[in-house]
Amino acid sequence: MKPTWELNAPIGTGLNIKAGELISLLNYESGDGGAANVNFSQGNQWWYTGNGPSAGVQATYSFTDKVTLVARVDNGLFQGPVDNNSGKAFSTSLNLKPTSKLWMNIYGFWDDQPGDNETKGFGTIGGLQVTEKLGTGYEFDYFNFDNAGDRTDVWSIGGWTWYDISPTTGVAFRADFIDSHGGVLGPAMRPGSGITTTDVDGNLASFTLTLNWKPMPNVKVQPEIRLDTTSFAEGLDGHGARLTVGAGVTYMF
Repeated sequence: MKPTWELNAPIGTGLNIKAGELISLLNYESGDGGAANVNFSQGNQWWYTGNGPSAGVQATYSFTDKVTLVARVDNGLFQGPVDNNSGKAFSTSLNLKPTSKLWMNIYGFWDDQPGDNETKGFGTIGGLQVTEKLGTGYEFDYFNFDNAGDRTDVWSIGGWTWYDISPTTGVAFRADFIDSHGGVLGPAMRPGSGITTTDVDGNLASFTLTLNWKPMPNVKVQPEIRLDTTSFAEGLDGHGARLTVGAGVTYMF
């Protein structure tokens, strides 16, 4: 991991500047998996319409405790923390927190990479803590990929809800849907995606139910059942659907 440098400048209410490796502005779910998320597995949005850490410079300004603006320049949405070309991405996020229980981030991005590869789009993530025990979250994204004139439009939507039955036991449910038209850089064409098909148009959905059990303060056990479906021909291991049953155990230091 590359180091991140941080500076708090005494401008207005305070301007925070970071440089180095920066985490995504696009993802509702964390890359830390079950340690930070209510589900053990990450959803399809985390993989297909999210992005990993990048190297860049970011400025954050809080107008009030309810309104914050983030602006970033980095080496690319999908380049990772190590820059290997001259392409750059520009993104911004308006973060709103009307109440202590409700929050929403609205973001837009434009990425220009060598070889006439351009990516632009927008999205929003947010959540509402309905009661002390019941929580919800959502994510919506739209991407337009342009690879030397070949265009792909991809949009996705997802939702989360969880309920704490007791201080040590809870349940969580996630549903997500991704729709891709064009196929140039959509889900079916992403390296390592696990979707093997010649279709250029299609969709992908998943439904995940997770039990969260904390037998001790630092241990989290997450049995999980997940159903993935797709309209891409034989897209999931040669089939249109895949059922996964498993469990994860996390020790939190």
